[in-house]
Amino acid sequence: MMLSLSGCARDPVQRGTNLYADGHYIEAAEVFERTEERLPDMSTEEQARYGLYRGLTLLVLGDLRGAHQWFSFAGNIEQQHPGALGQQRRDLLERGSYELGNRIRQVPAPPDVQSAMAATPAVAAPVPAPPPGAPPEQPASTQVEKRALVP
Repeated sequence: MMLSLSGCARDPVQRGTNLYADGHYIEAAEVFERTEERLPDMSTEEQARYGLYRGLTLLVLGDLRGAHQWFSFAGNIEQQHPGALGQQRRDLLERGSYELGNRIRQVPAPPDVQSAMAATPAVAAPVPAPPPGAPPEQPASTQVEKRALVP
């Protein structure tokens, strides 16, 4: 037990990752939120893993905007530092991003947005990810929906 506690102290992302993998999504989200202030002190690899697993956790909980921001954060780190995630986690990021895209397409837009979309060409501008060390904007409210997207 002492080894696992000391391992969490050295790797601030591991506890949230373990909670996510065990299906304790709300607890994982809380751990990631409390750990966010340590993001600037993390290694590039830890930052990439943090973004990936925080995004996956938020996706499972139904916070699509938050999931997108953290997937973008992890993806930008991987793009700037190839190999930061490793192949297995890169594949997980791709699966999570694919699932996010599917979920976004399933959410109906409010009527005023639908009419505006009909009047303008369908060109989606990508949402820029925050720079490393800067937390992304948090949504004002979140939906809680439990879905399984496990590594």
